[in-house]
Amino acid sequence: MLQISNIPPILAVGVLTIFVDIILGVVVYLNNRKSSTNIIFALLNLATVFLISSNLLGTYIPDLTTKLFWVRMVMFSAVCLGYLFYLLAKTFPNNKTDINFPDAIFSTGVAILAGILTLTPLVFSGITGVSVDGVPSPKAEPGIIIFGIAVFYFVFYGLYRLIVKYKRAKSVEKSQIGYFLVGAGIMLSSFLVFNFVFVVLLNITVSINFTSVFVSTFIVFTSYAILRYGLLNIKVIATQLFVFSLWIFILIRMLVANDRVELISNLVLFVLTVVVGIFLMRTVVQEVEQREKIQKLAEDLEKANERLKELDQLKSEFVSLATHQIRGPLTAIKGYASLIIEGDYGELPKSFKEPIDTIYESSQSLVVIVEDFLNVSRIEQGKMKYDFTSFDLRDLVNEVITEAQPIIEKKGLTISAIICPKPVLVKADRGKIKQVVGNIIDNSVKYTPKGSISVSLTADRTTNKALLQVKDTGVGIRAETIPHLFQKFSRAEDASKVNILGTGLGLYVASQMIKAHGGRIWVESPGEGLGATFFVELGLA
Repeated sequence: MLQISNIPPILAVGVLTIFVDIILGVVVYLNNRKSSTNIIFALLNLATVFLISSNLLGTYIPDLTTKLFWVRMVMFSAVCLGYLFYLLAKTFPNNKTDINFPDAIFSTGVAILAGILTLTPLVFSGITGVSVDGVPSPKAEPGIIIFGIAVFYFVFYGLYRLIVKYKRAKSVEKSQIGYFLVGAGIMLSSFLVFNFVFVVLLNITVSINFTSVFVSTFIVFTSYAILRYGLLNIKVIATQLFVFSLWIFILIRMLVANDRVELISNLVLFVLTVVVGIFLMRTVVQEVEQREKIQKLAEDLEKANERLKELDQLKSEFVSLATHQIRGPLTAIKGYASLIIEGDYGELPKSFKEPIDTIYESSQSLVVIVEDFLNVSRIEQGKMKYDFTSFDLRDLVNEVITEAQPIIEKKGLTISAIICPKPVLVKADRGKIKQVVGNIIDNSVKYTPKGSISVSLTADRTTNKALLQVKDTGVGIRAETIPHLFQKFSRAEDASKVNILGTGLGLYVASQMIKAHGGRIWVESPGEGLGATFFVELGLA
């Protein structure tokens, strides 16, 4: 009986690497049978297994004629390996080949010529001797130069194409190509060390067979690179291979049983493993199918989100275009209404005054609404521009109050202001901050049917902050509404009873502008009917 201790280490290593290569080749192929990358890799594995097997047979078969045959098979499989490596480099990792017709004809022709040449005496004409380890020393002929050029072309041109792809690739593909290059580097380094340094320089021929280990290292790295992003199918394949291997092992034990008891026990064990194995495979398949469904849903959701972003962008562009077109006519209506009211076109009959005033006020409201839509569109598209300068915030607040005074008085309200006596210098976009302050005061005017509005501006030199407060005695805000008040199109539930023209955009625009200035804006209210206080905080210059 053959004892494990009697098996030569080189033979054991060779058989183990053959087994590993076959398993990886099958797993990669079954993972995606339609992928050209997976098919070429499986063929490359087959060529590797043939090369290792030929190496081992050439070492351990004593007949010189047979040794010569297997040496030639090693060379032939090396050509096949180089050609398949070249094809794999062309298709890896996304199955998109860059081989054109002339390139395909040339490379295939070189492979066929070199392959046929290795089977003739033009490369190796005989065996000149055998080392102590059984490794043959073939007699080289001039044809080996053609063989070397062919293999060199396939391997190094393939590596060149991979390096070009690596430089252009992004994230996932870059990582995959990186693993491929690492494996190829280890394989080529091993060939250089074991076949040149050891054999040529040190005359240690036994090292030739150890190159198979490093070829398998390339196989392992490349397998991982191909399968890294398809691990769900691998789980099913690995489970199936494990269960099938277990069945075969128990079946062999049953067939070589020494007595009836051992036969029956192995039979029972075989039946149990078949039942459990089938259940295990079904469970794994179901789990993988569920994960694949979830993955598919996630991909669909991601595509839907991308589409929604595109639609949102189109919507913003449409709103921007539409409001730009509307603003012109509105400005004209407002301007002419103002000229008529001021008497530039002659004295206005009393019966016309109220309708013209209504036209003017309505056009003014529409101008504000259009401006809000334009600002929202600019914010969403990232096109809002800010011109930061230093100015006294007191002057700006007084200016806004003065401009709002006629509307406030017309509505029968009163406004008071407590302004910091010392300069309140801030570095901000004056036009944008004026729009925010005007929006808040205008908001208080709209939602205060009667009563008063008070404005205060303070500066805290300790915290280096300026604080503006606008307090009214209006309709107030419910506690549950406050967290949503500065969101787009958000309004209090009863707001339309007081102001039907509100869009819910003014406070959103104000909050985005203050946020861009690194400040804060918020509101406090005791409740419905009890008024509200708006706060704006900005950093001092």
